[in-house]
Order: sequence, then structure tokens, then C-alpha cells
Amino acid sequence: MLIKKYVVFFMLLSIIFLIIGCENVDKYGNSKEEDVGKEEKNSTGEEENLNDEDSLELLREIKDIKNDDINLYFKIYGEPYHDRGNAKFIKRIDIYNHSDLELLQEIELDSAWTPDLENYGVHIEDMNFNGYKDFRVQRSLGASFNVPFKYWLWDEEKCRFVKCDKLAKIISPEFNQEEETITSWIRINAVRDIEYTYQYIDDVPTKIKEVEKGLKDINGESHIYHIKRELEDRDMKVTEERYEPYEEK
Repeated sequence: MLIKKYVVFFMLLSIIFLIIGCENVDKYGNSKEEDVGKEEKNSTGEEENLNDEDSLELLREIKDIKNDDINLYFKIYGEPYHDRGNAKFIKRIDIYNHSDLELLQEIELDSAWTPDLENYGVHIEDMNFNGYKDFRVQRSLGASFNVPFKYWLWDEEKCRFVKCDKLAKIISPEFNQEEETITSWIRINAVRDIEYTYQYIDDVPTKIKEVEKGLKDINGESHIYHIKRELEDRDMKVTEERYEPYEEK
């Protein structure tokens, strides 16, 4: 009789454990606790992404940029660069069709910062002289205030901007729309600077002239020098060179 009671007790205990086990297993035999863990992880990841998105600040809006029949609208997002005072990291540029606010392009930037709090390092103009607006973004503030950029040119067939690495070597550019030339002034050090002039040859920005100015010691005396080199037969050749005594004021 005692044995029967133990048998009944263990049978009831087994049924209880079986019921508890079934509650924690889905119809596919997977642990429901594991699924809950996955959902929490996914939810946490989405929240982290949302928090990253929310941390970006809308820095600037640029409207009425017309390329053909498309009226473009730029939104520039960034965040503070605390190690550089009031400087900003430029993190993303959203480009819309202004007529219906359709998002045409989203450009992520991983290494662009600027102290320029007026334009936030974004400049829009025709940079390959084909009549379409292009844009560039300041990468940083280089040594001796030389300013490097990242460039995007408008592709009229794709109706979108395409990154142009061919222009990336051009520092602190100025685009002359009438002469279709690009001028780049670079300060080498306190007593030497070079002005480069580029022109598109076979769709490639090509250096056609450089003017170097600086201070040089000649026979123990300081002289101001001026050297011009120009492109001739695919080589840069000196076309002008002069030296003048330097007089301290």
C-alpha cells in the first residue's frame, strides 16, 4: 500500500514538471526564454540605433538647388566635436526632391569636421563646368589652414551625386566659372606658399600652372623669390623666375 502511494506521488510530480516544461517551449521545441532574450536584444539594438539617430543635430538646410527640372533640397546633420571648441562633425547629408520631398540620396560621412558655423563645411557650385550644381564637404582643417574637401559631382543620367576622388587632391579650391579653372592656394610654411591652377583635360582636373613664392637665403642675405611653372608637353617647366632682396620693415 505504501509503495502504491509513492508511485502515485512520483507520477503526479512528473506531470507537474511536464506541464511547467511545456509552458516554456514553443511549438517548434525552442525555449521561450531564449526567444524572449533575442527579442530584448533586437529591441535594444533598435533603440540604440534610434538614439544614435536622435543624437544628430540638424545643422543647416539648403533649398532651391536646381539641376535640370529637379529642385534639390539639402539637410545637413552633425554633432559637436568637443575637442575642437565649437567645431562640428558632419555626419550625414539627406538630399530631397523639394517638389514632393522624396528622399533621393542619403550620404553618410565618417570623417568630416569643420569650425565653419555658417556653411558647416558644405559648398554647392558647379565644379566641373558642365552647368550642373555639385557639392563638396570640408574634411578637416589642415595644417597652416589648408582645407581639404570631399567632392560629389552631379550625374545627369543617374540624377544623383557621385563621389569624385579625382578632385580630392585639390586643397582650398576656388572655381572660376568664366575661365573654367580651379585655383588652389597652399601654405607650405611661414615663408613659403604655392598657388596651383587646374583645368579639366579629358575630364581629369590637371595642373597647368603653379606659382611658388617665398623667402630664401642667398649668399647670407634674405631674398624674396617668385617661380612660375607651366604645363608644356605634359611637363611642368619654369617659365618665370625672379629674386628680390628682402627688406625688413
